[in-house]
Amino acid sequence: MDYLPMAEKTFNEWQVNFTKQVTDNLALWSIPPTATDVLVKAKGVYESAYAIANKGMAKVRTPEQTKVKLDATQVYKAAIRQFVKQWLAFNDAVTNAKRLAMGINVRDTIRTASGTPSTIPNIVVVPLPGSNIKVTFKQAPDNEGISRRSKPADVREIEIAAWIGPDAPTDGESCAMKYRYTRNPVIVKFRGEDGGKSASIFARWIGKNKEAGDWGNAMIEVISK
Repeated sequence: MDYLPMAEKTFNEWQVNFTKQVTDNLALWSIPPTATDVLVKAKGVYESAYAIANKGMAKVRTPEQTKVKLDATQVYKAAIRQFVKQWLAFNDAVTNAKRLAMGINVRDTIRTASGTPSTIPNIVVVPLPGSNIKVTFKQAPDNEGISRRSKPADVREIEIAAWIGPDAPTDGESCAMKYRYTRNPVIVKFRGEDGGKSASIFARWIGKNKEAGDWGNAMIEVISK
């Protein structure tokens, strides 16, 4: 199971403990202070974005601020994974008790890529005749450990959610229309009477053991008549 919590509040609490444990034990674990530079920078950007656009700020945050938070979270998580892999996984000075105190599962990090997806799919939406929308998806660029395919190596399928009309939610969880696909591209079919209405399309990765990743921001397109 992936050691990084999926829920944003839980992850925020987790990362505070993790970075404190690392900072307090750098000398004991023979880790040079400069090794944490990328981690510290990513943490600063993430915490600033989280303070502005966490779910508790849902009534006042903007879509742009939410996207900045999601992007910063993914960059920060990638930095954490790389740090664990490079400095903690094979470091004999780090005991299993300390790993547990940090909340990491080194075995899952090193040996398997089937945990909760850590990235968000990039999607392009194009209206098609007959009240259909084509969704083309691909993996986010330059992510650690992904394969050169339209899906990351730890992903089984993509979940597409759609909301018709105004007042769309901030993610796909509240959408009644949800479908899962393994092939690319995807054709999302709407009713003829929905032609001319706007559709908000959300997407997230589903892992090989059916773990769901985070939803991406909505892509909005008008349904063709």
